[in-house]
Parts: sequence; C-alpha cells; structure tokens
Amino acid sequence: AVVSTQSTGTATNIFSAMPPTEQRRYEELSARGASTWVTTLPLQEHGFVLNKQEWWDAMAMRYGFELEDVPHTCPCGKTNNIEHSLSCARGGFVYMRHNQLRDLTANFLHEAGCKDVVVEPRL
Repeated sequence: AVVSTQSTGTATNIFSAMPPTEQRRYEELSARGASTWVTTLPLQEHGFVLNKQEWWDAMAMRYGFELEDVPHTCPCGKTNNIEHSLSCARGGFVYMRHNQLRDLTANFLHEAGCKDVVVEPRL
C-alpha cells in the first residue's frame, strides 16, 4: 500500500495531540486481535454471549464513553469511573473478576473429571 508522507504526518500530529489516556486507548484498540471479541460467535456453552446491556457497556468502555446507569460515587466514597471500578476492592469489579475466574477453573476441573471440586459458598 502506498501512504503519502502528508497523511502519515497528519496521523502523527493527531496522535501527539491526544491526551495520554486516549493515546493508550488508541494503541490498545489498534493491537492485533483487539477486535476479535466483537465478531466472535455467541456460543452459550463457552460463555461467549453478551446480553444487550453488556454489549453496549463493552462498546462504551472500548471507546471511552460514560456508562449509563452507573452511580457517580463508589461505595468507598470516591468518584466512580471505569478505571476506579476495575481496581476498587469495595465497590468495583475485583470480586466479580475473581469469582468468574474461580467458577471457570472449577468448571474446567469438573469437566476434566475432578469430582471433589466445590466452589465455596459466600460468607
């Protein structure tokens, strides 16, 4: 493909003018395989299904838009945003991510024939 130096310079100028968070988002969105989840077949047995709200939330997160119906203040008292929600141990997604990984591991072990695997109940 032929790319003119003018368009390359313009793209570099636009990238340089972006705030660091947007530069990082652009680099992540441009990475190889970053969009494969968008075109993945919705296979229920593998957990590759998003409901309508989950899909819209994922797209908002992908492009840096505000999520709808999310409280502005976290239960920990800090301002609630995507970055905070991903790291807050009190009101964020830390436990949710942990529990998903726990459940996935338990399912794999059960499918592999380990009969003594039990997910502990919540306290």
